[in-house]
Amino acid sequence: MKKKRSERRQRNELVQFRLTAEEKQNFLARCEQAGLSGADYFRKTALKSKPLKSGAETALLIKLLASWGKIGGNINQIAKHYNSGHPTDIALGQSLLKEIEAMRTDLRQALGYDL
Repeated sequence: MKKKRSERRQRNELVQFRLTAEEKQNFLARCEQAGLSGADYFRKTALKSKPLKSGAETALLIKLLASWGKIGGNINQIAKHYNSGHPTDIALGQSLLKEIEAMRTDLRQALGYDL
C-alpha cells in the first residue's frame, strides 16, 4: 500500500518565532518579492547564508579595518613625498601597497562585506 504524501514528508520539525507587526509585514513583502512561500524564503535565506559574526568579533574586525585605513593614509603620504621629487624606494612602496590591499580585502571578507 502506498503511503500518503504527508507520511513521506522529510521536513517534520516545526520552528516557530515571533515578529512585530512591522517585521512580519517586511518578511511577507520579501517573500512575495522573491516569489517564495514563507517557509521556502526562510530556508533559502537563513539556512544557506553565512552565519552572522558575533558582536565582539565584528567590533574587533571593524577596528582592524580602520587601522589598515590609517596605514593606507600613511602610505599615501609616502607616495606624495616621492611624487614631490624626494627619493623613495619604489619597489618597497609598491610591495607595501599590495600587501596592505590584500590584508584589507581579507578583513572585508571576514566582515562579510561584498567586494
